[in-house]
Amino acid sequence: MTPTFKKTAVVILVLATLGVAAVLVRRGHGARSPVAAPASSPAPAPVPTAATLEQSAVKLAGLTQVSRIRDDIVAQREKMIETAVDQVLAGKPATAADKAALDACRAQIETAVDREFSKAKIEGMFAKIYAQTFTQEEVNGLIAFYGTPTGQALASKQLKINDQAGLAFQRGFGDLNMKLQMAMISAYKKIQAAHAPKVEPAAAAKSKAPLPYYPNNVVRSNLPAMPAQKPAAAASPAPAAKPN
Repeated sequence: MTPTFKKTAVVILVLATLGVAAVLVRRGHGARSPVAAPASSPAPAPVPTAATLEQSAVKLAGLTQVSRIRDDIVAQREKMIETAVDQVLAGKPATAADKAALDACRAQIETAVDREFSKAKIEGMFAKIYAQTFTQEEVNGLIAFYGTPTGQALASKQLKINDQAGLAFQRGFGDLNMKLQMAMISAYKKIQAAHAPKVEPAAAAKSKAPLPYYPNNVVRSNLPAMPAQKPAAAASPAPAAKPN
C-alpha cells in the first residue's frame, strides 16, 4: 500500500467516523452510544524470506517489461541487414530471391537471439538483480508503482528513453573525453616527476651523452681485440701489349 493510499484511507475513515458520531448525536440528543467490543489485535506481518523476495522480484521483472530488450535487439539487427541490402540494390526493386534471403536472415537472427537472450532468460536475469539490489519493502513499493498505468507507461517507454539518452551523451562526450584525458595526463606527469629519483647534474649530463655508433650499440671496449690484418698485396701491373 502506497503512502498516498494510506493517507487517503485514513482521511476517509476519520470523516466517516465523524459523520456517524454526528448522526448519533442528532438522533439521541447526546445519548450514550453502546460501547463497542474491543477489536482483536492484527496478526503479525509475515517475516520476509529470500524465497518471498525472489518471487516478488520475478513479478517486478514482468511488470517492468524488461523482456522488451529481446525485441529491441532483434529489431536493431534486422534494421542493419535491411539497410545494407538497400545500399546493394541502390533503388532497384528486390527480387523474390532477395526477399527470401532477407526472411531467412530474420529467422536466423531471432533464433540466435532467443538462444542467448530469450524473454524468460532476460526476466530471470533482472529478477536476480532486483533481489540482490532491493529489499522486500522496496520491491513491494516498486510493484505497486509499476502496477499503475503511469508505471506501465514508464516501463513501455524506458528503452526509447535509454536510446535517446545514449545518443545525447555520445554527442557531448567527444570534447569532454579530450578534456578528461588532458587532465589525467597532466596529473600523471606531475606525480611521476615528484617521485622520480634525483640524479646529480654531472651524472645526468653523462647519461645524456650519445654513445658512439657500433653494431647493435655495443661499446667497443667490451669487444675482444681484433687481429691485425695484413695489408692487401698490390695488384700486379697488366702485361704490356706486344708490338705486331
